[in-house]
Amino acid sequence: MTEERATVRVWLGGICVAASAAALVLTAPDCGSLWWLLPVALVPMIVAQYRLLPRRWAPLGVAVVGAAYWATVILLSSGVTLAWQRALLLLAATAVVYAIAWLDLRFTAWTRYRFFLIQIPCVWVGLEILLGLNPVTGSTVWLGYRMAPTPGLIQPVSVLGTPTLTFLLLALSYGIALLVIALIDRRAESGLGVAGTTAGGAAEDGGRVSLRPAVFALGAVLAAAVVWCGASLLIVHDVRQAMGPTVRVAVVQVGFETNPSHMVPPWLQQARSVERDVVEPLAAATRDAAAQGAQLVVWPEEVLHFDPLVEHAAQIAGIAGDNGVYLVAPFSVGWDAASPNKALVLGPDGRTLGVCNKVHPVVAEGEAFDQQITPLAFDADFGAFGVAICFDNHFVDVVPEIVDAGARLIAAPTGIWPAEAREQIQTIVFRAVENRVAYAKADVGYSSVIVRPDGTLAAWTLPEGAPAAHVLVADVPLGPGGSPFSGIGRLFPWVYVAGLGLIALGYVVLAWRRRASGMRA
Repeated sequence: MTEERATVRVWLGGICVAASAAALVLTAPDCGSLWWLLPVALVPMIVAQYRLLPRRWAPLGVAVVGAAYWATVILLSSGVTLAWQRALLLLAATAVVYAIAWLDLRFTAWTRYRFFLIQIPCVWVGLEILLGLNPVTGSTVWLGYRMAPTPGLIQPVSVLGTPTLTFLLLALSYGIALLVIALIDRRAESGLGVAGTTAGGAAEDGGRVSLRPAVFALGAVLAAAVVWCGASLLIVHDVRQAMGPTVRVAVVQVGFETNPSHMVPPWLQQARSVERDVVEPLAAATRDAAAQGAQLVVWPEEVLHFDPLVEHAAQIAGIAGDNGVYLVAPFSVGWDAASPNKALVLGPDGRTLGVCNKVHPVVAEGEAFDQQITPLAFDADFGAFGVAICFDNHFVDVVPEIVDAGARLIAAPTGIWPAEAREQIQTIVFRAVENRVAYAKADVGYSSVIVRPDGTLAAWTLPEGAPAAHVLVADVPLGPGGSPFSGIGRLFPWVYVAGLGLIALGYVVLAWRRRASGMRA
């Protein structure tokens, strides 16, 4: 290959890397939400990795794309992390992506593309599931959430879970890329291309890719995608047919800056007038919601920095009783990170129905409580509802338990930072679809939403710069519940973790065999 052709190939590789990086960024909720790019976003990068960039540069190209993706994820934490912490996280994530890309090239060469269609999808999804257990971001990192704008196409997650959707999206990219690689190789073999167009040469790269297996692989993944879409249409039809009675719900977005009580010094808590600055606005908003016919009213997370069963008890209970509404009134008590956030649930007569605890602490905000899941479903005139507080909705263990207890609508008090706003709406959409329940999310000042059981939005707000006050009222049907995922289906995503383990084991075995063979020689 002439130096000029090699230079052109490197430039083409760089363009492909930039295209994939841009495509992944544009799928992010704050950067366009172009979900339709997801099945093809990685195709240019994969072709560059295997057929355009020199072998020593190929992992770097993948790392650039990884850095672009992780930048959109890490920026979600901008409200609770410092700039140097975000830079360090991005650097670490990029280094991991580089290492995986380097290992991926070797594994592909050793296995001669036999597992090309599934090896990185398994690694990606397996790592996502494990990362989704962390107490800093939860499942925020899941790529599949970016499909939330099209709920009609995500319904099978109520059977197989969100990780399966991510796997399918990645498999589509790798299937298309494999066909492109096969066409490049065929052109080179016919003499129309330039020999040695692989990253580092055909021998090191596992040989040429035959067209027939590539077509078969892509056909298989396209068939899976068709089945997924067909199943989605059937499921959404069944869910809509099985929905329960309609209930009018309201979420109160108070519009003032509030922080977890353990992050607010006692003197500042005392400086705020409970009556004027907290209770009166909440009472007015609840009256407004009741005047519009709301049966259930949800307040934001930790909106009360006192225990409403002890302090101002009659006043808070009176807000529910005077307006004849079921009320979810979240609170926290004291300057203590080990004290969990809670939510008092009141009936339309002002009586206490129960108190719910937040299960998953947000470590980045200093929370340090340890709570077991105690699923509660509250019987109301319109049906049963439950409460999942903020970060609990970023995990897949809490809501299914509440639904199993009988809840068909989830009240979700939240207190998030502006950077998380759109992402958390996506997360709520997936929890609603996975469990086939309605959702009413009330945020402190940035992003509230009411979601139907099929994942469509009934009402929502987005950040307006400064915290803004809103009262959202909408009619939503109760969900049918009983999704396969909320039962035994929660175990299925661990198949991908097993796949990750098998691929890692396979790499180790192949590396050991090659080393042993070299020593014998």
